[in-house]
Amino acid sequence: MSTVLIVASGLTGLLHATDEAARRLSKAGHTVHYASPLQVKNKLGPHIEEFHALPARQRRLVPKLARLHPVIRLVAGTVGFSGYRHQAIQALAQAPYRDLLARIRPDIVLVDLELHEYVLTTHAAGVPYLLVSPWFQNVFMEHMPPLTVDRPPGAAEAKASGHGPGLRQWSGWAGWQDRRSILLDQARRAGFDSDKLTVAGWPPPITFRQVPILHFVLREMDFPYPVPGYTHYVGPMVRAMDWQMVDGRLRTMVDGARSAGKKIIYASATTMQAGGQDRATLFAAAVRSRPDWFLILTGGGKNDFPTVTENENVAHFDWVPQTALLTRVDCCINHAGIGTINECVFLGVPMVIYSGGKHDQPGCTARLRYHGLAVVGERDDSPEAVAGRIEQALTLTELRRKVARYRDLARDGAVRDRLVSVVEACLASQAQSAG
Repeated sequence: MSTVLIVASGLTGLLHATDEAARRLSKAGHTVHYASPLQVKNKLGPHIEEFHALPARQRRLVPKLARLHPVIRLVAGTVGFSGYRHQAIQALAQAPYRDLLARIRPDIVLVDLELHEYVLTTHAAGVPYLLVSPWFQNVFMEHMPPLTVDRPPGAAEAKASGHGPGLRQWSGWAGWQDRRSILLDQARRAGFDSDKLTVAGWPPPITFRQVPILHFVLREMDFPYPVPGYTHYVGPMVRAMDWQMVDGRLRTMVDGARSAGKKIIYASATTMQAGGQDRATLFAAAVRSRPDWFLILTGGGKNDFPTVTENENVAHFDWVPQTALLTRVDCCINHAGIGTINECVFLGVPMVIYSGGKHDQPGCTARLRYHGLAVVGERDDSPEAVAGRIEQALTLTELRRKVARYRDLARDGAVRDRLVSVVEACLASQAQSAG
């Protein structure tokens, strides 16, 4: 069989999904290597042939310039153009990755679309590749609201919202030495078709379009639109941890609540950041008068909930094994992060959404609302309003019917086999071209 290299950021949002993708490819007989700028070796499964550490990414290629006033950036960037450009190119740190490609000679690379420089280096090396995205359609298209806004398709203002770089997107510009400018120059040097790049899309600072891409979501959960041939929805990459492997305080509390006939609500404030504490307090207040409910709060190490008092129906944890816990809960309150959404869909858990309003969360919220897959809360909800939304998620027949339908879709054998089918079709096409 073939050698597959997965190149991913190592961030939690895509880490577990790419590990599951690697497991499926390995099960199909392929040898899978994994490379990341974060040290995630111990978080990957035994199906990985070898882990390769990449240099840490520099978010700002020329930090001093990026902090200056735009006019000063222009002057400084022009005066020191050559030196700053060399510094920025060196900061991309692509030499070790080129050496890795030459050493393991992968037949195909699955590369995180957020790792723009690695996509371009793979392209320049002439190695077949597929982009990997945890999100829904991420390229701005006519009549399709971008992922960064909470609007349904056809909304009058959807077409204009976010369809251009704008002042905010150019705020990091540093006299042609910033990441966007350097990446565009790298694309030119790599012979990348400029028509397949845009500065208006997600994720910034540049977006690839008309490039073969794997979306780790269900097609049925995106907005309706004519799907291009290079776009492949391969379904959620989720593998639940066995609840029997969980022990300690969490298991005791959950099993006890289930034995008492309580409904278990799980609220994840993992990446809510500044709003996490306030919302955790709100959620705890919402269940205070419901002895038949048991709320589990987690902050993922970012929120320790000092104002939330534990009692007979509220407990909080710094971290929980999320996929294992989701097999035991009746409802999940989350911030519309695509990772948790995919896990809830795959495991058939009704959701209450309080969007964090960041990145792709507005667009994810819009799609869940459009398909009737979640109860969506409002920013100014009172504890009583939150309790009402939880009650809806627990009891609405139509919502629960849709959740079950999409769970069955995500687990369907044809969907689960789609990743391997697409990768192998790409390999076969390349072999045919080479022959």
